[in-house]
Amino acid sequence: LALLVFWDEMRAEKFDEKRKALLVAARAPARAPRWALPAIKAALLLTDALLAALCFAAAFYLREGLPLAVRSGETWEWNAAFAPYAVLLPFVIVARTTTLARYDLYRLRGEYSLLDDGARLFKAMATASLLIVAAAFLHRGGYQYRAFSYARGVFVLDFVLSLAVFGASRLLVRVGQRAARARHQSRSDARCRMQS
Repeated sequence: LALLVFWDEMRAEKFDEKRKALLVAARAPARAPRWALPAIKAALLLTDALLAALCFAAAFYLREGLPLAVRSGETWEWNAAFAPYAVLLPFVIVARTTTLARYDLYRLRGEYSLLDDGARLFKAMATASLLIVAAAFLHRGGYQYRAFSYARGVFVLDFVLSLAVFGASRLLVRVGQRAARARHQSRSDARCRMQS
């Protein structure tokens, strides 16, 4: 009996072809080419990966005051003081971009709230920072740096810098999104006036 009730509820939700055609006709036309949104998201992801690496490197530099790399003959190599942190760098990039994606900060469609974006950004940065600290103190850079003691100030500075830099980045994206929508709205208004 429960299965029959479930089946009746499912049938009530199905659309007939006439209603489906009305929904398709009512849908707003696309405002941008199909390739634009994926291209912007990919550029944003690459920018975020670069920003994550730069924030982590800047946090080390601000805390220690030492260069990240030194010239050794014809090549560049990590400074001995930064080498244990350099082992963490790939994980920092993955943690930051993954948590940004997890908290839906790569979504560019639909309505948005700057306050909601700010709260989700704070959660994403805090989660990523906790993962980075856990990786640093549990993994210890593998066998080579197991006796190394990471400076806690580097991770605190990384969190603060990341929050500020990624916040500014997201604000710029939303300002650009708002400008693009306003531009499209003004074009739509102009077309409506021309037709009437």
